[in-house]
This record gives sequence, structure tokens and C-alpha cells, in this order.
Amino acid sequence: MAKNIDALDYLDHPDKYPPANLCVVFGDEPYLKHEAISALRKIALGDDDGDVSLSVFSDGEAAWRDVMDSLATVAMFGGGRRLTLVENADSFVTEHRGALEDYIEKPKPGVLLLEVKKWAANTKLYKKVAESGLPIECKQPTPAALRKWLVNRARKKHGTKFDSAAADL
Repeated sequence: MAKNIDALDYLDHPDKYPPANLCVVFGDEPYLKHEAISALRKIALGDDDGDVSLSVFSDGEAAWRDVMDSLATVAMFGGGRRLTLVENADSFVTEHRGALEDYIEKPKPGVLLLEVKKWAANTKLYKKVAESGLPIECKQPTPAALRKWLVNRARKKHGTKFDSAAADL
């Protein structure tokens, strides 16, 4: 079984982890979740049709039928790929766990992205997503991992040098 992708690893090399039909961003670190969702969106939709091909549902308003309809709808503009994001999807996952287990075996053409706080490792859905989906864990990084990520991010994203001593501060 594949393991979860650490958010910092994902953000360093998002091109190594192409979006699956079911992606889950989970954990308690909001900044890393935001950055992971942004990177997934950019890779899945590109820069041109991001707003046209994106549907966002909040957990309380996410009906299963509406989410599936969004995934099945072909975009009129851009590359035609759809990304459907369900934010704060903890109760959505609980309510539709069986349907999500079936969905991962016979997905729609788009990308379903679930943003949750808790992602229970003892469930069948967790195991199926680990095998054929993309689970990204967004937890508080260790100081050493955060330092390394900051130095790499400054160089890659901002084209500037940021040494380890400065990151320690």
C-alpha cells in the first residue's frame, strides 16, 4: 500500500504526484492545506481555465448528486478537465463513505478533491485512496523539515537565496 504524501514533499515537487481521480488533503495545518490545494488546482486545470473548470462546495451544501454532476460536466472552455473541491468535507466523507469507495473504483473523468481534518487510517476508503488516489498529509512540520522547505521554496518559487541560518530565525 502506498503511503501518504507529506505536504512539504508534495509542495517541493508537485509534478511528481499527478492528480488522481480522488485526492484528499488532510490534517490540521491550514497553510499547508491551502498551498497543496492551490498546487493541485494548478496542475489539474493549468493556468488558463482554472476558474471555469473549478467547482467548490462547502461540506454543509455538498449533495452527492451535485458533486457527481460537477465532475461529469465537460468544461466548454480550456482543456475540458474538471476539478471539484469539497471543503471541510469531514461529514461529507462520513455520510458518503460507501459511495466514495465505489467512486474510486469507477471514477468520473474529473478530479474530486476532498479537504478534511481527520483521515482515519482504519477505513477501507483510506486504503483505497492510498492505493489509487492521492492522499496529502498536512501536519505541523518538524523544525528541520520546515527549514529545508523554506530554503528550497525561496530558491524555486522566488528566485532568491535564503540560507539555513536565516530560516532558523
